Amino acid sequence: MQGYQFAHIETWSRKGVAKNNGKDEKVRRNGQRGWTAEQIIDEAAREPWASEHVGRGRRDPLVISGTCASFDELRAAHEEACRAKVSVPYTNRQTKKKGTRRRSVRVDTHTLYTAVILSCPN
Repeated sequence: MQGYQFAHIETWSRKGVAKNNGKDEKVRRNGQRGWTAEQIIDEAAREPWASEHVGRGRRDPLVISGTCASFDELRAAHEEACRAKVSVPYTNRQTKKKGTRRRSVRVDTHTLYTAVILSCPN
């Protein structure tokens, strides 16, 4: 049988901690710990400390270049995107004075989208 055999799509945050009943916990409901976006990039780049679970002799991942052609470019682009600030209109409730506030991207906002697609050998 030819074609794709497996596909997994997930999003990740910089903090990587799942919330369970409103509390920050180091474990997801399925028992796995919450990974950070940086850890996911390290795993995909096959950094030794992050990919011990990947069997030896397995092929390196094929990066389908789009905006980023390497994991270093992806790291840099992700860090830059996370430093973005948004101006939000604000009205002081007491003085009714209007202004703007600058907001950063929250650390628990999912900022990394990953797709792993495994195809069968020909």
